[in-house]
Amino acid sequence: MTDPRHHKESAPVLATTDSGEPVIVYDPAAARQWLLDGAAAEYGIDDTFSTVELSIVARLEELLAALGYDAVAGVWTIRLPLTNVLIWRTADGDGVDGCGIVTADLTINGQAIRLATRHQGFDGFTQHSETSGIEAAVEALGHVAGLVNTEADLLRAALTPKGVYTVLGVWQEDKAIPVGVIAGRHEVTGGDDSDDEQGLWALAVEAPDVDTAERAAIEEMHAG
Repeated sequence: MTDPRHHKESAPVLATTDSGEPVIVYDPAAARQWLLDGAAAEYGIDDTFSTVELSIVARLEELLAALGYDAVAGVWTIRLPLTNVLIWRTADGDGVDGCGIVTADLTINGQAIRLATRHQGFDGFTQHSETSGIEAAVEALGHVAGLVNTEADLLRAALTPKGVYTVLGVWQEDKAIPVGVIAGRHEVTGGDDSDDEQGLWALAVEAPDVDTAERAAIEEMHAG
């Protein structure tokens, strides 16, 4: 089993996109200490907790249940609208295959929503198959947190109203520089580009706000 006391720490799992705050903040260092202080023994996190034993998904059920009830402050912080995280074991024709699907329960505008991740392979929860025990649990919880944050961000982006903005700009040293944004889709003509050898540009984009419209326009101009 990998010695958890000599592990190079990874950063906490934070936001996965710029669309908002993460719904789970996970601290791997706090999780490791929690497991070392007795949780590993309580939930069967030993050498048999590993990819090769097909045991990770099964025992993650208990870990997620414990963390969901705020068993340890600072290890696994859930933020609204997320209310619960579950993992569901799957099976192949021969029985348990060590794989699973993670679900996230959210409440938005009073409506209960359940998001489900894509099917997760038995070898997807740790970076290396030989990792076992506490280190495997620390990595597996981080994997679940990242999955849920990503799905929540995608839902948030899909529900964010978008408008149309026309972004005006100039080219300077091969860089698209925005100089103004107008709400709505507008046909832009004329203009004096005599002081700018590379010329002026205008682009209509869909975005939830002015700042996002500017960034989207810059990216599209450079990509084009």
